[in-house]
Amino acid sequence: MDDSDNSPGYKFNEWELKGACLRIECGPRDLEAGKVMVKVRDLTDKQTVALEDLEAFVDQELQAMTPRLLAAAKERNKDNEYTNIDTLDELKAHIETCKQEDKVTGFVLIGWDGSEETEAKIKEETGFTTRNIPFEAPMEKTVDIVSGKPAKHTVWIARAY
Repeated sequence: MDDSDNSPGYKFNEWELKGACLRIECGPRDLEAGKVMVKVRDLTDKQTVALEDLEAFVDQELQAMTPRLLAAAKERNKDNEYTNIDTLDELKAHIETCKQEDKVTGFVLIGWDGSEETEAKIKEETGFTTRNIPFEAPMEKTVDIVSGKPAKHTVWIARAY
């Protein structure tokens, strides 16, 4: 409950930044009418809910929110994954293209020979570092992005922000 003297807009923004899953707005007129306004974080519209239905509505929305958020996160990740980059020059070109188009550089799947030298060169020249070695990569990369030697690992690289 936020009974501070801040404006409604300030309160809404503050709680959204804190990650509140949903917001229940209830003013004196709403309570007289036996209803509240509910705003679910990942949905656009507010909904009017009768007070007697509020508990069931909140439970239902919280149960439905997790799969929606997971699906949205997976879609965002998929939209920012790049598997078609096989050389350091291609990675640099990708970075420049993203700069020009004001896009995030995302995650890039590469082949890595496992040496600290090639990992250091990638970081030095692009700012990308190893994020993880996937258990199930979408494809196997067989050539190291820097040295051209056979890759020992298929890894995701990205910039840390």
